Amino acid sequence: MIVQKTSVFPAAKETVFRKLQQLETLQYIAKPYAAFEPIGEAVSIWAVGSTSAYRFRIFGVIPYGTHTIHAFMFGGLLATMPDQELFDVFEKSLAGKESV
Repeated sequence: MIVQKTSVFPAAKETVFRKLQQLETLQYIAKPYAAFEPIGEAVSIWAVGSTSAYRFRIFGVIPYGTHTIHAFMFGGLLATMPDQELFDVFEKSLAGKESV
């Protein structure tokens, strides 16, 4: 699934961009409705091309599976994806050829 969201923030573009790459920001925004606990090595800052997995808990207590983040684009910077299938899905969703 690809999710695209547009928002306006009262901060410099660089500051917002830096915050969006941090696990701490996701945890802050999601609290108290959801909690994300790293599985394996904790990645505190996502980089283009990285993949990380988290235990997802609704309201911080109800297990709801694994949430995986594939960081393949930040601000127009696209990664060379080892997973070509994921990249193809992304391209098709941008072109409106496939509902994802």
